[in-house]
Amino acid sequence: MKLVGMEVLIDKGRFSSTRRWNKIHSQIKDSIKAIEWPPGSGSFTIYKQSGKKRGEGSGVKPIKEAFVAKLESYGWELEKKLDIATVRTPGRIDATYRIGDKFFAVE
Repeated sequence: MKLVGMEVLIDKGRFSSTRRWNKIHSQIKDSIKAIEWPPGSGSFTIYKQSGKKRGEGSGVKPIKEAFVAKLESYGWELEKKLDIATVRTPGRIDATYRIGDKFFAVE
C-alpha cells in the first residue's frame, strides 16, 4: 500500500523531534507499505464488488491484519486494554508501543 501523507495532530513536548518518534514513525510507515491485497501480490488493489460474499473483495480486515502483524514483528503489543482516565474504559487498542511508563497507540 502507498502512504500518500501523514499529519501529526498532537505534538506534546515536541515528541515528533525525538529519536523514539523517528523509530515509531518508520515502523508505522513500513507497516503501511507491507499491506498487500490480494496477499502476495506486491500491491494493494481495491475491487469494487457490490453484493460480494464474506471474505471476497476488499475490506478492513485484510488491511488491519497485515498492518498490525508488521507492527507486532517490531515488538508492538496487539489488542491491549489501556486505562486512559476517561469516564468509560475503551475497548482494546489495535496496537501499542511502550515508551517508559506510557504507550503510543495506533487504532
